[in-house]
Amino acid sequence: TNHELIELGNELHICVGEGYYGDLTRNKTIYLLTLKNQQGRFVHCFEIDRHSLKLAQAKSFYNLESGKKLQAE
Repeated sequence: TNHELIELGNELHICVGEGYYGDLTRNKTIYLLTLKNQQGRFVHCFEIDRHSLKLAQAKSFYNLESGKKLQAE
């Protein structure tokens, strides 16, 4: 739902919560898969192209590519 996309965008600090991704998922242009940790918080977002079923993007916090660790400041 749009609410879930906004929550995902807010938690990961990525633009997936904007209306553009809502339109893409509603029109079934892309599929979004998400992973949550044991506390129920989003930790990864995967964008899958509907036609090729290939991974288009894999992002975690602040648009880091999934698999890379966020450095503590």
